[in-house]
Amino acid sequence: MEYMSYVENNLRKDIFAYLKKKYKTKPEYLKKKQEMRPPKEWLIPFNPKYYDIIHAFDDTDTIDWKQGKCIKKNDKVFMYVGTPVSAIPYKCKVIETDIPYEYHTYELTIKKLMKIKLQKRYKPEQFIFERLKTEYDIFAVRSLRGVPNSLSIALKGMI
Repeated sequence: MEYMSYVENNLRKDIFAYLKKKYKTKPEYLKKKQEMRPPKEWLIPFNPKYYDIIHAFDDTDTIDWKQGKCIKKNDKVFMYVGTPVSAIPYKCKVIETDIPYEYHTYELTIKKLMKIKLQKRYKPEQFIFERLKTEYDIFAVRSLRGVPNSLSIALKGMI
C-alpha cells in the first residue's frame, strides 16, 4: 500500500512538472510563431466621434494609432470609419509597433501605439458598409479583424 501511494505521488509530481513546463513554454512558442508570420491585412474600426480620422492625413502621411494585439510591423491596415461615414477611406502600412503609451478611461485602454503610413485613399463611395455587407459578408466592424480574401483582392484593385 505504501509503495503504491509513493508511486502515485511521484507520478502526479512528474505530470504536474511536465504540464507546468509545457504551458510555460507555449507563450514563447506562440510569440516566435507570431514574429515569423508573413505580413497580414487588417480591418480596423475608427470612431469619428473620438478622432477626426477623415482629416488625419491632411497634413501628414503618418499617424500614431492604438495597436491591436496581433498587429506587427509591415502589416497592412484598412481603416473602417463608423457612422456617419460607414466606409473604408484608407489603406495604411504599419511602419512601427510596440510604442509604449498609457491611456485609460472607462471606455478605452491603450497600452501600445503603432505608427501607420498612408498608402492609398479610396473614394468615399468605393467601399461603403452596404457593399461590405452584400459583397463581402462583413456585417459589423466593431473590433480588429482580418480582411477576407475577396475583399483584399478588391481593395488592391485587382477586380
